[in-house]
Amino acid sequence: MAGFIADVLKERGIDSSFAYYQPYSLSAELSVPVHRLAARDIGRKHSRFRDSPAHALGAWFPELECTHYWLTKYWRALIDQHDVHLSVSGNCLAATPYAMNAVPFWSWVATDWAEDRVQRAGEFSWYRKILDRLITTRCAGRLEKKILASGGTIVALSEHTKKANIRRRC
Repeated sequence: MAGFIADVLKERGIDSSFAYYQPYSLSAELSVPVHRLAARDIGRKHSRFRDSPAHALGAWFPELECTHYWLTKYWRALIDQHDVHLSVSGNCLAATPYAMNAVPFWSWVATDWAEDRVQRAGEFSWYRKILDRLITTRCAGRLEKKILASGGTIVALSEHTKKANIRRRC
């Protein structure tokens, strides 16, 4: 989905850049898990995506899915540098920094949060399943509702996704 957007923008001569949460499993040095809280700050890496600048961002408490897109100084700086904001993701949580910063945005989503993670959650370790049940599910569910009700434009990949997100907003 992101590649499609990048190609369309490039074809139309629109300069763009991309920012995304880089999973802890791929770049542990960018995020700060609970056991490293006092030892470091979150980080970022710069690269290219389809000939455009790309920014891989870390997160506080990457163990909790709802923190992956918290509005950090790096997200805020990138938002301030751009005129138009679009998230392209499996679910709307990628639009968290826009909703938290109260900027207009578009979010192209494939599914609602719960459906997006069914397979991943099934592969969690026992302690991650406990964290997920006690914290993440509640936090992410509330966050999803806030994003869906924030006034941003949610573009669903399918009619099924549109209906699921409408149900989640209420």
